[in-house]
Amino acid sequence: MEDTIGSRLLLGVDTSSGARSAASWAAAECGLRGGAVLMVHVPGSRSEPRLGWFPAAGVAGLAGWLLLDELTVELHQHYPDVAVEQLLRHGDPAGTLTDLSALAELVVLGTTGGGSNLTSLIGSVSARVAAQAHCPVVIVPEQPVLPATRTTRTVVVGVADTAAGRAALDFAFDEAARRTISITAVRGWQPQDPDEDSENSNDAAAQLDRLLAGWCQRYPELPIHPMLLPAHPAQAVLQAARNAELVVIGAHHSDNPWSSRLGPVPQTVLHHTTCPIVLVGTPHRARHPQPTQV
Repeated sequence: MEDTIGSRLLLGVDTSSGARSAASWAAAECGLRGGAVLMVHVPGSRSEPRLGWFPAAGVAGLAGWLLLDELTVELHQHYPDVAVEQLLRHGDPAGTLTDLSALAELVVLGTTGGGSNLTSLIGSVSARVAAQAHCPVVIVPEQPVLPATRTTRTVVVGVADTAAGRAALDFAFDEAARRTISITAVRGWQPQDPDEDSENSNDAAAQLDRLLAGWCQRYPELPIHPMLLPAHPAQAVLQAARNAELVVIGAHHSDNPWSSRLGPVPQTVLHHTTCPIVLVGTPHRARHPQPTQV
């Protein structure tokens, strides 16, 4: 079968409970976008036990298909109209998902738990994919706060005058329009001279307006709330995210296949918010994945 992943959301799953939260979010998002969810499981070498004489890869493959079937049944119970396709691959999980992301609109991954560093929070595979993927990556918390519990439905986007920051604005405005909710564009600034706070604030506000001007013209129907906060950019995003159902931020992307470096702002936000986070990087050269067989 030829690749047709371009209209799909790529969902990476494993046996963690966080994968179920990611699967539910992906199905709901697919309902907004159309297309299908491509659910992918790639057993790592450490998770391939040997069962007597039965080959290790065979055991992992059987367990993988059972996992994919179980999650698919659960999704169809709650989202019967969303098409779910399955793909089982063997090899490097992060490398496989990164290659497949070249033909996807969005990659959706779950968290694995808590921890003091990024890889213990979202897992080493998710960290590498987020740093290398060829499309935006959504990290869904294990127990996300549902949109219905928010006092205000809004997409929060961190505003930065960088290539990744502009790509994040593109994604955030498009997503807010798709959900027909407001967008909160937040920018942190730290005045250099306390005696000139007012002047610095006016300059920063004018710069924020300039950065948003193009998107405001393209999305005149959207309620847009610029927010300028005298704080570090990560803290500004976190403050605005208290009432968000989605946070979008630009992230560092690397061509190093073993890198998991996203930048200080994404790393801080990932550790301290309870809503899904979209990490948007700059486009880079994609390797062509092998034809998908489902």
